[in-house]
Amino acid sequence: MRCSECGFKSDFVAFFRRERGGWLDGTHTVCEACVPYSLTKEECNQAASSIYGWLLVLMVTAFYASHHLDKAAFPVFLGLSIILTNPIRTFIHEFGHAAAARIVGQKIVSVRIGRGPAWIRFWLFGISFDVLRYSWMGGQTRHGILEAPDLGWKTAVTAASGPVANIVAGGLALCGAILLGYEGAIAGILTGFAVMSVATALLNLMPEDNGKDLPSDGFHLLNAFRRRPVFEADLVTYLRVSDLTAQGKWDAAVTAAASWRTSIYRVPLLALIVHCISRRQGDAAALDYYSTFESEVWGNTDYDQSLLKVNLAWSAIKLGDARFRELAERMVKAAWDESGGKGAGFEGTYGAWLVSIGEAQQGVPLLINAARTIHDGNDKADFCRFLADGWRQQGDMPRAEAYLTLQKRYLEKAIS
Repeated sequence: MRCSECGFKSDFVAFFRRERGGWLDGTHTVCEACVPYSLTKEECNQAASSIYGWLLVLMVTAFYASHHLDKAAFPVFLGLSIILTNPIRTFIHEFGHAAAARIVGQKIVSVRIGRGPAWIRFWLFGISFDVLRYSWMGGQTRHGILEAPDLGWKTAVTAASGPVANIVAGGLALCGAILLGYEGAIAGILTGFAVMSVATALLNLMPEDNGKDLPSDGFHLLNAFRRRPVFEADLVTYLRVSDLTAQGKWDAAVTAAASWRTSIYRVPLLALIVHCISRRQGDAAALDYYSTFESEVWGNTDYDQSLLKVNLAWSAIKLGDARFRELAERMVKAAWDESGGKGAGFEGTYGAWLVSIGEAQQGVPLLINAARTIHDGNDKADFCRFLADGWRQQGDMPRAEAYLTLQKRYLEKAIS
């Protein structure tokens, strides 16, 4: 069988289940470590916008077909129009953002096309493009944190470049249709693409705040030149370190956080440093680094300490060294109490701790739930490792082997 979310294949049928979810709430086959992707409210709004766009294409193509195509060619023409217009115009839109951001000096993190689980990843001009399963549901360009005084105009140029790219592409498509004399299916597809591209540009220029990670380009333009409080140096440093950590640039993140001991964000920064060192140099190095500065950390109570505690606990649990057993127990219990058990990282860490002390029956359900909701491939691989240990403790060797195979798959994907 094959998991529809992560692509894991196995003959161990009991490792899979049928569950409803995903687009249109369909039924999917998923492994124990996955759940069908479910759309958020904001993503449902994005899907509705895409459907409206398709209806616009339908009207344009129907009008065109009634004048230029016979009835037999219409279904093929309509299908190609719908399939080609959305993913391609989204790619052009996001590439416009990415190219403009690169030109004005912003550091591109990634470009995401669509929503849902990852489908295809490729690199173009040094920019990472992730095409997700529901590729017709818009896109997003992420770039680094800026602190330059000309941030306003750079933000405006970057925001406007997506709609401009759509208008330019639509104009070229319309020119192609004109050169073809508006005759034939190709000219019709170009006409539909041109109309959809211009409509996409106009819709994105409307100033709408569609929720987290989904504000429109018009919203960014409207706010680009508004007066805002100047970011303090400590906050800029923290945001930059968070950005580098999210990119997996562990060494650069640690270097950028070199002044953490004098920062008012020293607890959150140390939490990121511990995470980065554990990924780059190993858990022992991360815990040794923390031990060097332990006495300087806990006096600051202005910021949430649960992330640092769970990162320390996670490194200590994975290491399995008796020297850090007391630290692991103290930190994992404190992080669990402070977080209320909410969040895949906290749930998975506590579950791993229970498995490590022989309480697999209590730990495995927590780890399964965490594995299903965590997005980081390295963390998911680690959860699978402890799940394999948990099922081995309970005598279920086939399930333990399945999780070990799944762990290898996630590690390979994380490296690639």
